[in-house]
Amino acid sequence: MYRLRVIHLHVPPLRERPEDVEVLTTHFAERAERSLNFTEDARRAFQRYRWPGNVRELMNVVEQLLWLSTTGIVEVENLPVSMRNSPNVMVPVPDRRRQVADDLYDALVKGGASFWEHVYPMFLNRDITRHDLRQLVRRGLAETRGRYKALLTLFGMPDNDYRRFMNFLAAHDCSVAFREFRETASTPADAGASPVGTPAIEVPIAS
Repeated sequence: MYRLRVIHLHVPPLRERPEDVEVLTTHFAERAERSLNFTEDARRAFQRYRWPGNVRELMNVVEQLLWLSTTGIVEVENLPVSMRNSPNVMVPVPDRRRQVADDLYDALVKGGASFWEHVYPMFLNRDITRHDLRQLVRRGLAETRGRYKALLTLFGMPDNDYRRFMNFLAAHDCSVAFREFRETASTPADAGASPVGTPAIEVPIAS
């Protein structure tokens, strides 16, 4: 390997250079001696998509559109499902600590996103870090007063996904202690109340 490794070239992933998306799209279309004309909505969807498969995925999508399009005009409806369902707010900005978790939280609570469909793939693709995920959980626990089970509704998950969610957090070391949120939320007036109407969860279960 040392004989082969003469120089290291770092090429940022496509998600970090969105200005290249249109250039590469035109290049791949011209290489096939065809042309594609995007509607404004379709162009925006191309720009905001995260391209987890990088340039290879972009090339495959362009080839698919070239062969399936009869008019050469690309509407949003012609794009792959993953691109049509990619919300604008789910694009974390590198080195910006508003934090990334704030954008994720807003997308889940206000933007109609769901944890398994949007946050989970971003974590697996390393678009977000463990720190981001922990901060997201902290935001949620602050809202639910330390009730992990209430996060299911807050983050757009089915009620029967509790064990799956807890196991996922435990497996990736992203669990957050819930007691501090119970303590800060409690006041003499509501100390005996059961926040969010969910049963108490004393210890997260991991198997």
